[in-house]
Amino acid sequence: MILWFKKFIFFIRSHQGTIDAIIFRELKLKLSKSKFGFLGILLRQLAQIILFLLIFTFIRGRIVQGMDPKLFLAIGFITYQIFFEIGFKSSQILNSYSKLFVYKKIRPFDIIISTTLVSFAFQLIILTIILSLIFVINQEILLTNLPLLIISTIFLVIFSFGFGNIMIVVSSRYTTFSNEILPLLSRPIFLLSGVILSLDRIPYNLHKFLTWNPILQAVELNRHALTNDYFLYDGISLKYLIFTSILVFLIGMFIHSKNYSYLISKNISG
Repeated sequence: MILWFKKFIFFIRSHQGTIDAIIFRELKLKLSKSKFGFLGILLRQLAQIILFLLIFTFIRGRIVQGMDPKLFLAIGFITYQIFFEIGFKSSQILNSYSKLFVYKKIRPFDIIISTTLVSFAFQLIILTIILSLIFVINQEILLTNLPLLIISTIFLVIFSFGFGNIMIVVSSRYTTFSNEILPLLSRPIFLLSGVILSLDRIPYNLHKFLTWNPILQAVELNRHALTNDYFLYDGISLKYLIFTSILVFLIGMFIHSKNYSYLISKNISG
């Protein structure tokens, strides 16, 4: 693990200029996709939270145990979005950058690292803005365990990065998977990640089938980090999130390294 980490850091340092250039390009692409730039991205995610908040309030009359519903949904959506942007959408990353592979200095790993950093930074800024808005509305905000929030989020990024590397290889080798199967999986993963349903609304005997999901682990841990009043059920563990994140990261790095030449040739040839 230490050897992999040293290689990872060395790669980033040796490719710093390339990564910086791709980050700048990714920022321009991300902002250009929205009519109102960053504000449009923020409003889109706010609209999702408000929509489900209205459903909670007016249709179900639902009260989240131990947490303000606005915080409950905000943390759920942002935590899941980190995984979705870094891990799930990675299957399409190389297609957007395929023309750049004619330059020998640019490699798939440069792109994966750059897009990961940009996506994480965007979600972090959006989370800060949303928490600030909730503070203005409620005149209080709870953050009882900042270290837990930071550690949980970092390891979610590590998990998503590893998962993204796997998806890039699988999608490059099996286009049917990325075009037809992968989009169908997004809804079940969203529902199984506890974004809109906390474990207190699910029968206890089903918890053991759900808590294997690292995204659910991160969502629940991040909610608990905001307030200790949000109860953590058996099966939710920071140690488990750390273990699975490192495991998936190593598997992703291994699969990527074994398919490195294929990814280069596939994207240069188109």
